[in-house]
Amino acid sequence: YLVYNNTFSFPGNCGWNVTGGPSTMTVENNIWYNCAAVGMTGGSNTIDYNSYLNSGQSPVGSHDVSSSSAPNPFVNLVAGNLSLASENADWDNRASVGSPYNIDMSGATFTSDRGAYQYGGSSSQPQPPSGLMATVQ
Repeated sequence: YLVYNNTFSFPGNCGWNVTGGPSTMTVENNIWYNCAAVGMTGGSNTIDYNSYLNSGQSPVGSHDVSSSSAPNPFVNLVAGNLSLASENADWDNRASVGSPYNIDMSGATFTSDRGAYQYGGSSSQPQPPSGLMATVQ
């Protein structure tokens, strides 16, 4: 399993419990924010380049960040806008994971941030067609 570029925020346990045999997971470039706990049970895992913010989880990988006093990183969590509100060392320093994991939810190229969005990224979404004509009879 590959768990890349996700944003988790839930008042309960935000994590996983892999059962039923050996599994391999790579978990990178994720943000956990305001989770009551982050459970990581089962499997053979590579866990690094993640941010555990106000979630009671100690760093697992050598590039993880854990902060019990992190600011809210999102534009409007309550309304579901999980775009990053600012740059911050708590969610910078992502692992380069290549295509197709180098594009955020809005089509911007990741350069530094963890989670589902790159702060201030410019998207490369296609433009609408121009010069279209129609004749109605």
